[in-house]
Amino acid sequence: VRELTQDAQIIIPGTGTSSDDPNFSQRSTSSGSNNADQDNNNNNANGGNGGTASPKMPQFQRGNSQSRLARSNSRDMSGTRSPGLRRASLLSQSEAAEARAAIARMQENMLYKDVLQRAGQYQGLTRALLGDGRATLCYDGPGAQLWVYTPPGVSWFEYRLVCDLGTASLAQCCAHCFEADLERPNCTNKTSSPKAKGVHPSLFTAPTSVSLLCMRIDMVLERFRWYNNEYGFYAESSRSVYPIRGKDGELKQSTNPSWKGKVVVHSQHIWMPRGGGAPGTMSLQLVRIDAGSRAARWTMSSFGKRAAKGLIEEIQSAVARGAEPAYAERIANDKLGFYSQLAKVEAAAAKRATVSLNSLPGEEAVKRLYPLATQWP
Repeated sequence: VRELTQDAQIIIPGTGTSSDDPNFSQRSTSSGSNNADQDNNNNNANGGNGGTASPKMPQFQRGNSQSRLARSNSRDMSGTRSPGLRRASLLSQSEAAEARAAIARMQENMLYKDVLQRAGQYQGLTRALLGDGRATLCYDGPGAQLWVYTPPGVSWFEYRLVCDLGTASLAQCCAHCFEADLERPNCTNKTSSPKAKGVHPSLFTAPTSVSLLCMRIDMVLERFRWYNNEYGFYAESSRSVYPIRGKDGELKQSTNPSWKGKVVVHSQHIWMPRGGGAPGTMSLQLVRIDAGSRAARWTMSSFGKRAAKGLIEEIQSAVARGAEPAYAERIANDKLGFYSQLAKVEAAAAKRATVSLNSLPGEEAVKRLYPLATQWP
């Protein structure tokens, strides 16, 4: 409102001076007596009856508000000072320099970098939900679609898989990921079950069977998860390289043993209940695999296009195991409260419209109100 009202230029009769003129107050004061004499002369000329003629009202002339507002957003220092420049001048140059230095110090802080990375992991869910238009559709079958993206000149590739998991509940779909010890009953590794990192209950490490399209390998991944109780979905972001604190207290990068350490995996996974009172769950997955060399990248992506149907059948088989008695008992006991959180997600999804393979929601389902300028990975 202040910017628009300042566009009104008050033109003083007989002076040619507007209120936007910086010398307006001086000119109006110095010419006040002359204007009074001129008004008296005009009064005598119009009748000379000794009465006082009514003064002329100031004329208001509207300026071009669009051009003035455009100047207020520009850095042009010439001409009339716009409202934006007047507001900017309230800060002195020293205060502005100090503010820029404080912002730089904040951005170099490790805590800020960690927050930026976590925000990027969540914002990466948008690409898992919608894709980015660069991938090639390699498989379009009943209840599933697979896209593969192999950019030139790099050693990584991406695949995006959207799969209809039938009438399985959200707990049954996630049980095979969360109950890792049931997936590997003969495994003697102490990390065979999810292990919290002591930072947040939603951040943990666990061994995971990762699909490289042409084969599957077992890797220990850091998994960061979210329960969205507004739109109704459960999501995870996983990575194979993450900071760990050694015995000496220093942070180091995790590595997987043998040749697996050369493979770097980043994945975004969304489990979305159908909602609207309809049973079933949709799975949306975006996986980036850095094979360490272009030759290995080409081999994995080429064989993966042929193995799409087998990959989808593996996922559907893993979800079906969630209905087995061993998993059903874990779901019923729910010692860590994981499945009760999934039940709240399904309750939130029941209040919205039903989604399907051909009617997925837009970015409003996962978009944050104030997203940071970041990306993942």
